[in-house]
Amino acid sequence: MEIVRIFVDANIFIEMKDLRSVDWRVVFPRAKEVRILVSMHVVKELDKLKSDRTERRRKRARIALQLIDDASRLNEMVLREEPYRVTLQLAFPQAHHWNDYHILDQSDPDDRLLAHVIEEGDAVLFSDDSGPRIKASKYGITAIQPPSSFRLPPEESLDQKKVRELTERIRTLEDKRPKIMLKLGCPSEPIVLRRPLLGPMPEEQKADLGPVDKVDSQISGSMIQDCLLGGGFGSRRPDGYGMADHRGVVAQRTWQEVPALAR
Repeated sequence: MEIVRIFVDANIFIEMKDLRSVDWRVVFPRAKEVRILVSMHVVKELDKLKSDRTERRRKRARIALQLIDDASRLNEMVLREEPYRVTLQLAFPQAHHWNDYHILDQSDPDDRLLAHVIEEGDAVLFSDDSGPRIKASKYGITAIQPPSSFRLPPEESLDQKKVRELTERIRTLEDKRPKIMLKLGCPSEPIVLRRPLLGPMPEEQKADLGPVDKVDSQISGSMIQDCLLGGGFGSRRPDGYGMADHRGVVAQRTWQEVPALAR
């Protein structure tokens, strides 16, 4: 097998890699030349796909039509010379004899392409659709499914695209956040934090206080001590009490301890 003539359907241009880059010898190991034939039936399908809702289909259909349009001005367009020759040609069908093809539907684009392949003779149908390949066997036409190495990566869904775009947006916003760096002027010396503690009241001052003054002094001292230890009015202490609760406990305890005469 030196020269291989193959008809490709529209999906080959949409779902497969560039015809120049794929390794045709994976399918035709002994081929020295691969002639890719594009039926006008395929051109009509590509014309419809260029307005498809899917972006990739629209884009690839337009690229394929531009390639076919360029090839139409030549006898054949050479896509590759080495290590084997690959060419692209436009093929124009004759009027089909539909009465001879009782299992084909002339309104089906795939069946119209298959009728063209049958009438062309000595050609291979290269299609990813199982229906045309099954029908081709009925008429003695060799039909080949493209290998997985010819396929493009799967197209992402709308949800996947939205997630990807949001992820990229979040990453961009995170990169724009200000970065704060704290440097210490004396890294070789340890940093010591000291908490001031309120010492006990001298005995001579306690002697000058009356019973009520002692109560006020005890409450005020507890409040000051709590603030110095990091508490605050309404703040939460390690023992589970807020500052107001602590003040209430101290006042209640002191009230019980002060002699009745002082009340």
